[in-house]
Amino acid sequence: MISWIPDEWIASISSSTIVMVLGFFFGNYYKSKVEKSIQNNYDRKIETLRSAFRRDEEKFRADLQAKGRQIEALRTGVLAGLASRHAELDRRRLDAIENMWRTVVELEKYKNIHKIMQRIDVDAALKISEEDNDEARKIRSFAELMLGGVGVTGSESIGSNSLQVERLHVPPVLWALYKAYMSALIHPIAQLLVIKNGLGAKMLSDPADFVDLVRSIFPENSDIIDNLGEYSIYFLIEEMEVNLLSEMKSTLIKADSSDEALNQAAKIIKHSEDVLGGDKLNIVIPDSVVR
Repeated sequence: MISWIPDEWIASISSSTIVMVLGFFFGNYYKSKVEKSIQNNYDRKIETLRSAFRRDEEKFRADLQAKGRQIEALRTGVLAGLASRHAELDRRRLDAIENMWRTVVELEKYKNIHKIMQRIDVDAALKISEEDNDEARKIRSFAELMLGGVGVTGSESIGSNSLQVERLHVPPVLWALYKAYMSALIHPIAQLLVIKNGLGAKMLSDPADFVDLVRSIFPENSDIIDNLGEYSIYFLIEEMEVNLLSEMKSTLIKADSSDEALNQAAKIIKHSEDVLGGDKLNIVIPDSVVR
């Protein structure tokens, strides 16, 4: 049937067919081997990556838990520390305010001097006390009598700076009001000491500074202050005490550190003098110095 086909073709076709058949079987075999080898290689790498991932994940979780415990311990410690610190600061602030008010109460008797000084021409008393005559001696004795009535015998009796440490524990506004009140309270005491010793007005500080102090506390009373000058404090000392007490009560609730409060404190304390003491006094004022 294929006798018409040349023998060379038959030989060539047979050889090609055999090669194709062998190539097909061997190709599929090696292809399968290569694919399986690649797959195994891939699977091993995937498993290695998964293992590494699981280890990293477990390490991350462990680190996260450890950090969580550290943060919780830190937070608990900080909160406890803050609570303790605030409690201590509140206690010290309360003690400071109590000490300041105790001093105000102890020096309550000085306000009697203010009431008497409302009726005295201090400028005239200062001028006369410098002279060497009976009237001057009467004025000096009058000043000595007034000072003795409140327990003041000399400048060393006026007070001390023992409460300076309390400044650390109270707001600036409260401390400024306290210092201003103390300066105002002892102002007539200083005047009487000068009169008692016949030293003259030159021994007293510039009245303008004191007027600025009073005006910084009572800006709404500028007319009275301008009219009476430094002597306006004799009429405003009670109001100063009320303001001080009100600020103390407010501080027991909260401490004011706003810019406005700090500026107000700076303005008041700038004019305050760093100076510091009831029975009513039954004293007859010399006619020559009665207003």
